[in-house]
Amino acid sequence: MKAIFAGDVAGLFFPRLAELALRVEATVSPKVERKMVYAGANKASYQVASDDLRELAELDIKTERIRLATLRNGKARRELEKIL
Repeated sequence: MKAIFAGDVAGLFFPRLAELALRVEATVSPKVERKMVYAGANKASYQVASDDLRELAELDIKTERIRLATLRNGKARRELEKIL
């Protein structure tokens, strides 16, 4: 039987995801994601949102990531509104 070490599987999961309220696919903290969504929803374009996050928050986040986070958040809000 081959021995498996923590280093071999460390990239597969993060044991504190649930405790930190992070999605498995999350690569940014909830606080950074909130900033991304806010900028994406309130700026004239996702490019402007990316530029502002770089300048004001020192976050280098690509336009597409901001777009996807904003769309995902909007979809979740619409689904929640249906329930309520």
